[in-house]
Amino acid sequence: LARARAQVVLACRSVGKCEQAAKKIEQDVAAMSEGVAHVTPMGNLDLASFESIRTFAATFRTQFPALDSLILNAGVMLVEPFQLTQDGLELTCGTNHFGHFLLTMLLIPALETAVSKGSQRVATISVHSSAAIFESHPSIGLARHYMEVVADPSLNGSWYDPFQAYVQSKLANVLFAQELSRRLERRNILVNAHAPGAVRTNLLTHILGHMDADGPIFGGGGKLEGILGPWGRYLLLKYVLPVHNIVWGPEEGAYTQVWTSVGADLKAKRITGQYFQNVAR
Repeated sequence: LARARAQVVLACRSVGKCEQAAKKIEQDVAAMSEGVAHVTPMGNLDLASFESIRTFAATFRTQFPALDSLILNAGVMLVEPFQLTQDGLELTCGTNHFGHFLLTMLLIPALETAVSKGSQRVATISVHSSAAIFESHPSIGLARHYMEVVADPSLNGSWYDPFQAYVQSKLANVLFAQELSRRLERRNILVNAHAPGAVRTNLLTHILGHMDADGPIFGGGGKLEGILGPWGRYLLLKYVLPVHNIVWGPEEGAYTQVWTSVGADLKAKRITGQYFQNVAR
């Protein structure tokens, strides 16, 4: 996006990491002789806090009245032990679903402004969702205790499961995208969900192990090593996953969300309310 001269705004929980990421993008674009990147780091967005989300949205709309594309890409995964957001929701669903939900609602006016002023008369929302397939059967659906304020946190042991919390949040992302697409279609705001697949980022560190300079194979650690042992982990990451394309690199993992955000064909055909697997299919 930065190479294409887009004004990219990074919304991050960590101010320091946000600034580092913005600097790296600018350096990478410059190294490719692609000109000057326009990247604005905006830290202090904590999706586990409604107060933080409201503050961020107000600041954003002051600086950027029009928003052409909103990419909802944040998330937490397999949280242990059980935790709550600042507003009393289970942390995984509170962050992955409710945080994105509120942020989107607060930024819809900026998307509408982009529609009214843009040459294409269309804006986009791209909702990141993976693992929803594990909880998408209609007989299961969304579990109430993951979707409401936790009245008695001391009872979490009777129902909380880290994996269930994650896939519940991802199913909620898909349902949110589908319903929002229906409500916003006449306003020319396209909403699609996408599944990037398993992407080799720090989100998987506690599962696959640490990723050092030699790559994830030689880093060690993680739940995978605890289950398979060091050599079992090595063989799986070295030979099994690459052969079957189970784990993508970050660049490949970003393809679908970029397409659902700025794809010319998607905008021209007004594609909305869909769920895309990697790569844009």
